[in-house]
Amino acid sequence: MIQPQSSLVVPMLAPEAIECLEGELVAETEEFDPAFDFAAIAKTVLKLSEPTAIEGNSQPLVLAQPVAQPVVEAMQQLVAIVAKLRSPQSGWPSDLEATIENLIPYVTEEAYEVLEALQTSSLGSSSGLVAPAATATLPDYFLIEDLIPQWLWYIAKSSYDLMRLLCGVEAKVFQPGQGWQTGALRLVALLTLKLPHEEWALDLATNQPPANNLTHQALIQTEGENFCNQPTGAQRFTQQLLQQMQTVTPEMQRFTEPTAVDCLQPGQAWQSGTVQLQFAFEFTEGTTLTDLTAPNGISAFGTALKGKLTEPAIAQAYFQTQLQPLSVAIAHATAAPEADPASTDLSAVLLSSVVATAEAIAKMIPNATELAPDGPLQPEICVDGWLPQLLWQLTSSSYQTMHLVGGVPAEVLQPDEPWLTGTLRLFAVLEISAPHLNWLFDLSTGQVLKALPNALAAQTLLRVNSSAGRKDLQRAATFLTQLLQPIEVNTPLLQQLLQGTPIALQPPVSDDWSVGHLQLKIGFELISDSVT
Repeated sequence: MIQPQSSLVVPMLAPEAIECLEGELVAETEEFDPAFDFAAIAKTVLKLSEPTAIEGNSQPLVLAQPVAQPVVEAMQQLVAIVAKLRSPQSGWPSDLEATIENLIPYVTEEAYEVLEALQTSSLGSSSGLVAPAATATLPDYFLIEDLIPQWLWYIAKSSYDLMRLLCGVEAKVFQPGQGWQTGALRLVALLTLKLPHEEWALDLATNQPPANNLTHQALIQTEGENFCNQPTGAQRFTQQLLQQMQTVTPEMQRFTEPTAVDCLQPGQAWQSGTVQLQFAFEFTEGTTLTDLTAPNGISAFGTALKGKLTEPAIAQAYFQTQLQPLSVAIAHATAAPEADPASTDLSAVLLSSVVATAEAIAKMIPNATELAPDGPLQPEICVDGWLPQLLWQLTSSSYQTMHLVGGVPAEVLQPDEPWLTGTLRLFAVLEISAPHLNWLFDLSTGQVLKALPNALAAQTLLRVNSSAGRKDLQRAATFLTQLLQPIEVNTPLLQQLLQGTPIALQPPVSDDWSVGHLQLKIGFELISDSVT
C-alpha cells in the first residue's frame, strides 16, 4: 500500500463547506461606468508617472543553455513514480481522486529534487540568462489600443495553461444559490483605469466591459486539465495565476498593482489616475468549447493521427520544452536584483507545477513506470492536441512573431514584379509524411492544407512597420533569420522540427505503426490586395 512521504497538507473543501455557501451571494466585482465607449477608450493616451524599463525588442529574457542533464534525470525519476501511482497496481485509495493536489504528498521528495536541480542549474550557470540586446523605457505617451495586444501577449506567453484559459475551457462551477453548473470558463484579463470622476474596466480579449464574472465565493473544477482538478475557489485561483504570470513575466509585475498614470481622453483635459491589470473569470452555463471562438482560430480537425517521437534528439527536445517554463521561472527569480540567491524558495509556487508537468509527461510515454533517469524517451503525441502547443511556443518567442502569424499590412517587391500591397503573414506548417500519406497542418488556423503556401523568395524586399513606428525595408531572408533566432534559443523542440526528424506514425484507421517524417516549415506569404 502506498503511503504519503510527509505530512504536507493539501487544502480540501469539505462537502459541508460547500453547502454553507448555498445561502451566500456577495459580488466582489466592482461596478464601473455603464457609459462605455471603446472607440474613445482606444484613443486614450496614457503616460506613466514614473518611467519603467522594458526590453527594447519586446522579448523576454531567454535561456542561453538547454535544461541541464541533472534536471532531466530528476524529472524522469519523478515521472516514473507518478506513473506508478496512477497505475491500477499502485494500491491508490479507491476513495481518493488522483488529482495533482493529492499526488503531491506521495512525491514530495522527488518533486523537491527537481526543484533543487532547477535552482542549482540556474545559480551555477554564469550564462543561465541572456539579457536582451538593448533596453528602453516605455514611450513617453502610448495609446490604450497599442497597450492591449502587448498585455495579452505577455499574459499568454507566461504559460500554455494561461493561454488556454484566455481562450476558454470546459469546467464545472459552483456558485452560491445556484449549485453546480457545467459550461465554458474563460480567464478575463481586465485593464482598469481609475480617474477622479470616472472609472472603467476593459476586457482585453473582447474590448468590452466584463460580463458574467464569477464572484469570489465561486468554486471551479475541471477534468483532464493541469489545474482545478478538485473544487478551487475562484479568488484563490486568480491569485495563483497572477503570481505565476509575475514569476515568469516580471515585465507585468508593476501593473498588477495600481500604477500612477497621467491620462488624456479625447475631448477632455489631462487627468491623473491609476491603471491596473486584474484577473477574473467569466462563466457561461451550457456553453461548450465548440461554441467558443478562440483568439488564435484553432479548430479541431479530428484526424486522430498519433505520432511517437522515437529519435533521441527530438524526444529530448520535447522533454526539455516541458521543463523550460519551470527553469525560466526560477532563473527570473534568482536573477532579480532584490533576490537573495541562497534563500530563494519557489517551492510554494512551483511544487504543483512540477508534479503537473511530470503527470503530463507520464501520460505521453509508454511504459513510463519503467523509465530510468538515463533511459530512452519516446513520447506519444496526438497531433490535433499538439498543434496549439506548437503554436503557443512559436508565438511566445517574440511579440513581433505573434503579430506576423496573424498578419500585418506590408508592401512587397519581388524581382521582375511591381510593388504589391497586402497582408504579410508568417506561416508555420507542420508537414507529416509517410508512404502513400502526407499531411500539411497550418498551426495558426488548425486546418489541413492541400499544398504549402506560396512562400516569398529569399531576395524579396519587405516594407513593414517597425516597433519604432517607421517602415523598415529589408530582405525576406534577413527578416526571417531575425525571427528564427529567439525560436532556436527558446524552444529546442521547434529547432528540431525545423531541421526535420523521423517519427513513428499511427494513422487514424490503423493500429499499426509506420515510419514517417516530421518537419516544421516556416516562411512568409503575401495575401495581396492591390497592385501599384
